[in-house]
Amino acid sequence: MSILQIETVASLQPHSIILYKSFPASSRKVADGASLLNLDKGAAGEYNGYMSPATGRKVRKYLGTWLLALQQNMADRGGRGTKYYPTFVTLTLASKQQHDDNYIKRNLLNRFIIRVQKLFGVKYFFWRGEPQENGNLHFHLIIDRWAKWESLRAEWNKIQNEHGYIDAYRLAQQAKHLGGFCFDKKSKGSKAQQLKAYNEGVACNWSNPNSTDVHKINKLESLTAYVVKYVCKRDEPAPQEVDEQGQLVEATGGRRKIKGRIWGCSDELRNFKYYADTLGIEENFQMMANPEMVDYVAQVEQEVGPSEVFEDEFIKVVRLKKPQAHYLKKYAPAMHTDYSNHYRNIYKELYEPKPENTLFEVVEAVPLAPEYDPELFKPKIVQLGMQF
Repeated sequence: MSILQIETVASLQPHSIILYKSFPASSRKVADGASLLNLDKGAAGEYNGYMSPATGRKVRKYLGTWLLALQQNMADRGGRGTKYYPTFVTLTLASKQQHDDNYIKRNLLNRFIIRVQKLFGVKYFFWRGEPQENGNLHFHLIIDRWAKWESLRAEWNKIQNEHGYIDAYRLAQQAKHLGGFCFDKKSKGSKAQQLKAYNEGVACNWSNPNSTDVHKINKLESLTAYVVKYVCKRDEPAPQEVDEQGQLVEATGGRRKIKGRIWGCSDELRNFKYYADTLGIEENFQMMANPEMVDYVAQVEQEVGPSEVFEDEFIKVVRLKKPQAHYLKKYAPAMHTDYSNHYRNIYKELYEPKPENTLFEVVEAVPLAPEYDPELFKPKIVQLGMQF
């Protein structure tokens, strides 16, 4: 007689509890590497230029597990004595975009990431591309080491300079201030701020534009929720209109779509999942529940209220008003320990050195013999794990 088994899983995400059905592994199709890559592509086999809901969920998982692991390590150390913590960097072009999006990503963004890894010891990264209102592509980048904003700006401007963006910026600023300082009423900066920027620009011959924004993320309670929400926000496609040839094109005034990939991260960040545990297992219509998880979900639901609970026949979502760890500490201390250990283990997997595998192990050296025998001068060895 066949056994029908359905597991209800509770995924404890930073600001929500997701309950969903999981079926036996034998019924699942295993995706290969090529199919996983295609998840980022549209139906036509090309990237559609926007962050879809499905892509957003996947990115939130990669980014959320990484940041929670960093956050757990920071909490364990009291915010001290760790060299890895997230830094949020925004990169903008100093002048009007002169190249297509893929060129910018390949020759500017990629170069910058390689440089910060080499210069500042960055190990892992995440980036998200986004069009500005002026049409230029800009990037939100998260790295796991702190670097001074002056150094990051210098590296980004150095790369921009190789592709003509600093020269174009210089010509535009010289034309704007041809008769001396010109106050720009459309700029967000005050007159004093603009005058300061003007004096600094003149002093360096307009070679160091303010093209980066750098923030160290050190508020543990809001770290993951804020960053994930900010970089995974859903894109609204630009409105379309019919051109003179009767073809649908993007209407003027809307934010354009990006050509090619709109996000990327270190491959290692794709290997982890949020903490999850079984809520219950239904086997041949008999339910076996996990009382600790059942009680936890029920207590959280009661606290947040019915307005924060969404449910259909496939999934149930409990939206939290505070970080997941807050409710775990309050209602399920033992589970909170497991939750914390889950992210400690992710941190160890990412950042702590792994022991090297060796085939042979030296156990003792043989003392010198009165008569020379080359074999006796060799250390005895024990063979490990492999037969020849």
